[in-house]
Amino acid sequence: MEKLFLILFAISGLLFGCNGSDEEPIPPRDTDVSLFNKEAKAVVYMDYLDNNLTIYMWDGTPVAYVDNKEDIYLFNGHFFGWYANGIVYDKEGYAVFAREGVVRGEIKMDNPSTESTAKGAKKDKPAPKEKSSKPDTPKLKDEWKVIVPPFDELFQIEVTLYDQGRDAIAYIDYGDNMTIYMWDGTPVAYLEENEGVYRFDGRFLGWYEDGIVYDKEGYAVAAREGTLKGEISMVTPLPASPKEEKKGKPDKGVKESKPVLPQFENSWSKTSLTDFFLSE
Repeated sequence: MEKLFLILFAISGLLFGCNGSDEEPIPPRDTDVSLFNKEAKAVVYMDYLDNNLTIYMWDGTPVAYVDNKEDIYLFNGHFFGWYANGIVYDKEGYAVFAREGVVRGEIKMDNPSTESTAKGAKKDKPAPKEKSSKPDTPKLKDEWKVIVPPFDELFQIEVTLYDQGRDAIAYIDYGDNMTIYMWDGTPVAYLEENEGVYRFDGRFLGWYEDGIVYDKEGYAVAAREGTLKGEISMVTPLPASPKEEKKGKPDKGVKESKPVLPQFENSWSKTSLTDFFLSE
């Protein structure tokens, strides 16, 4: 009987002794973890095998990474927010994405949608640029961000600007210090954090807000795809030709003062987008 007890004890040690609390957990077979928006739709995902937990858009575009287990940076170096409790928070502490199983306050991802298109092939990751300073951590709220901007703005990629005729004339490259390029690669202006549009010689041109470029009188000269405000409709822009190679940027001149912010009109300016950027 004693021998039988010793044999059973040895077997139990082999079965359970190698799974102690100090052992590393077995990684999941599917290392791509989907992140859902407040409509419970899978829109981005995190690759746990990538260094620093890379966040990809569904089409395979790498847009951000997690540093120090919780700090989220875009590849252009800008600080994005925090990853905690299975939730991606923005700089104001509001949730923009959450992983399956999260139930915190109004963030309920216990039964997210399983409908999604197939992921695109992963694109090469750009080299991360020098990180910007990190703001103080706000109170992380168990609430969704009310309005989440389009992904190319959110992740600071590129935003195509269409004119009144729905032609692609220029684009904003958020990964290049918010520089605005004409389609032929000529750098013509840049954005500031407070949405002001400046020429490189320092002249103030207008504002960029909610996907629309406004002139100094508050009328639209350009809009991004998907915009629908009054007579500004860019739901179905015309197909664009390939962009030409970027040209070198000039030095920035001293900025002139901004005029008083006008009331933005949901109608088009008489000035064309090309003249808006290039006229003297």
